[in-house]
Amino acid sequence: MSATYGFVKLHPELKTGTPKNLDINRLVVSCRSVLKPWYITLDELHEKFHYNPALMINVDESSTRFPADSKQLVVHTADTKADPAIWREFQKQLVDVSTFVPHSTHLNQPLDRVVFAVFKSELTNKFEAPSSSSSSSKRSAISDVLPQAIHTVLCPSVIQKAFICSGVLHNSSGPVLLKLPESSIYPLPSRRNGYNFDGKVITDENLLEKWENHLKMNIERKNEMDEKEKDEVKTVVDEKKKKKKKISSCEKR
Repeated sequence: MSATYGFVKLHPELKTGTPKNLDINRLVVSCRSVLKPWYITLDELHEKFHYNPALMINVDESSTRFPADSKQLVVHTADTKADPAIWREFQKQLVDVSTFVPHSTHLNQPLDRVVFAVFKSELTNKFEAPSSSSSSSKRSAISDVLPQAIHTVLCPSVIQKAFICSGVLHNSSGPVLLKLPESSIYPLPSRRNGYNFDGKVITDENLLEKWENHLKMNIERKNEMDEKEKDEVKTVVDEKKKKKKKISSCEKR
């Protein structure tokens, strides 16, 4: 191994990489049969609404502001708010929201594909370990390189590359899908409890109606169960009262 490292050191034009551990859930969805339908849906939105790329936003645990009266597309993490009323408001503001297929963001989320990677690389390359090992010294050293790292990732070319590499622009999914196997040899992870909106356009009218009906049925079912439980409790209490009354009358005799 020392000879290998020595050879690489003598040839700086060569690049090395470290294999990354891939979570089983990410491995399972990293195939065309899972991701192609999501990209097809995204392309159908592009063809229908002709989004301005400048108004395409990748939201990941953050908020944003939108210009008024313009059609926009938001791609959102799948653990998004499970409340259709929220997405009704987005619909009213002409904002289409598509969720990612769970565990697939290492392939199709612009932030994961490029932005975060560039940010971490900048921190690693520019960071200089302080002479002191104290926590405050380490924080100060990181703070020194943060502004430059943030400035680099906010460069338009980095953001543009992120959207291109993730395949979320119109008809740009080909290079992403070509690198993936057709299907996975492992079973897909279990679906979330409740209404399934994974990898779907959650501002779609038909989806929102089905989602709202699903929630309505759940509430009605819960109310019925609550009423049934109340009746059962009342029956038990009445039985206890009758039994107690019967015992009391026997004792008087």
